[in-house]
Amino acid sequence: MPIPSSKGGTDTVTKRHSLAIYLLVLAGIMFRSELALLLTTQLVYLLLQPLISLQTVILTGLHSAAIALAISIPIDSYFWQRPIWPELAGFFYNAIQGKSADWGTSPFHSYFTSFLPKLLLNPLIPLLLIPSAFYFPANRRRAAGLVVPSLAFIAIYSLQPHKEARFIIYVVPPLTACAALGADYIFTRRSRSLINRLLSILIILSIIGSFVASTIMLGISSLNYPGGEALFKLHQIVASSSSNNNSTTTEQTKGTVNVHMDVLACMTGVSRFQQDFPTPPFSLYLAPFVALLLPSESNNTNPKPISPATRFHYDKTEEPATLLDPTFWTRFDYVLAERPETVIGKWEVVDTVYGYAGMEILRPGAVSASGFDEGREVGRVWEGMRGGDDISSVDDEESREGSGDGEIRTAKGMSMLETFYDEAQRMGLYGALREGTRRWVTKGWWVGPKMEAKIRILKRVL
Repeated sequence: MPIPSSKGGTDTVTKRHSLAIYLLVLAGIMFRSELALLLTTQLVYLLLQPLISLQTVILTGLHSAAIALAISIPIDSYFWQRPIWPELAGFFYNAIQGKSADWGTSPFHSYFTSFLPKLLLNPLIPLLLIPSAFYFPANRRRAAGLVVPSLAFIAIYSLQPHKEARFIIYVVPPLTACAALGADYIFTRRSRSLINRLLSILIILSIIGSFVASTIMLGISSLNYPGGEALFKLHQIVASSSSNNNSTTTEQTKGTVNVHMDVLACMTGVSRFQQDFPTPPFSLYLAPFVALLLPSESNNTNPKPISPATRFHYDKTEEPATLLDPTFWTRFDYVLAERPETVIGKWEVVDTVYGYAGMEILRPGAVSASGFDEGREVGRVWEGMRGGDDISSVDDEESREGSGDGEIRTAKGMSMLETFYDEAQRMGLYGALREGTRRWVTKGWWVGPKMEAKIRILKRVL
């Protein structure tokens, strides 16, 4: 990152560049191999200026690489149970062998036309602020140092057919810093001309708009992790089942709960940390604060803790031949499944987890076609692979039963806060916000994310 010339001479700049090289080499060898390409574009620019010597680059790089390899190879080899340098193996598999293309490909221009605008979000950054930083002579050299290596990195990385935003996220800080140079130049001179004054107002409005847009996008993105939410709900189901003294469940008898999780669950929030310490969805973080404002008789819905004696064993088998073996499924107490019809045996749907499925427009009185409003699958017994009807084929008319004249009503005797809290518990924060908006703000209209059933939590029927 550039520093004012008044705060350091050549030695200071060289030390900062050496530190940057040192950290990039460490991170590239230990964590993300694509940083080698970002480091290359940065070094080429620095050497061409010239802002650093080749000797400094070589000595700093070798020293950092030796330390990084000494840390990465022994530790990773221990956990992989074989000699390995993971980042080299990953680079060879994805880039040299081209296996990353198996996960989808995008056109060469996608990083520039799609991914980068979404990462920067504020349209003024590429359209006004970065060009302004280059236009004003005082900022031109510093702007070039931030932008040229970053764009070169994206251009070279675009040769890879498989593209994801996370592969180029490293360029966001330098590009934002360059935009800040342009914004600073305009804003500090806003009193000198009407144009600068108007541009300063536009910059402020764009920052506020970007914050609002990013907050909305963050909320929508949180709906893409039904696997993590399903795992948390499973733990709460087991805790409630174990605390029921009037029934004896399989997990109570043997102290171990065996769970199979399918591919979708594992790809959408299930992790080792989530397996050991499941974290609740945001709605349940919010619920205790709302509950403090409710009458004491309403404030009794805190989830029960799981007995320390209860252990969970997770299975993530995905081989098709194994999944077709009926004896494979007999070992499990619960299953997190995207498609219940593929689960062999007799199972009960104890909960359904919904996830993002695009956008929808609902008129007053309309019910989402996804079935999110009713949740009638819960309690249904499912016989997978044995001729049972598909759970997704619940009659549409039946699922809309009880809607009356289509008006959205608050339960009798419940305050607005109590209603919101109840719906947050039943439908999650998204459902509560959606229904609260329709009921109290838009008079029944809704334009927003559509939710559809993603994962069913199945319990073995004994």
